[in-house]
Amino acid sequence: MRRLLPLLLLSFLLIPRDAAALQCAGMPSVADELARSPFVFVVDAHGDVVRTFKGRPPHHPTFAPVMGMPDPVNTKQAILFYGTNAADGFHAPLCGRTRLLADAKEDIAALAKATGR
Repeated sequence: MRRLLPLLLLSFLLIPRDAAALQCAGMPSVADELARSPFVFVVDAHGDVVRTFKGRPPHHPTFAPVMGMPDPVNTKQAILFYGTNAADGFHAPLCGRTRLLADAKEDIAALAKATGR
C-alpha cells in the first residue's frame, strides 16, 4: 500500500484538469473558419438571417444549444454564425469565431472581401 500511494499522488498531477481540457488551442483566422464552415451568415435579434456569406441557411434557422455560443433570440442581439447544420439545428464549433455581431467588425470586413458579399 505504501508503494502505491506515491504512484497515486503522481497520477493526480499528470492527469489534466477538466478546465485545461476545455481550453482552445487558439482562435482560427477568418479565412480558416470560412474554409471549414459550410455555413457563414448573420442572424438579427429576431433570429432571421439578414446576410449570408456561405451556404443557404433557412430564413429563420434553429440553433442547437452549444456552450458559449450566443443565442440571438435570447440575447436579443445579432450574431455572426460560422458552423454546420445537423438534424437538431445549426452547430457552431466550440472554439470558433461565432460571436455577437457587435464584436465581429473585422470578421465582416474580411468576409465581405473574401466572398464579395
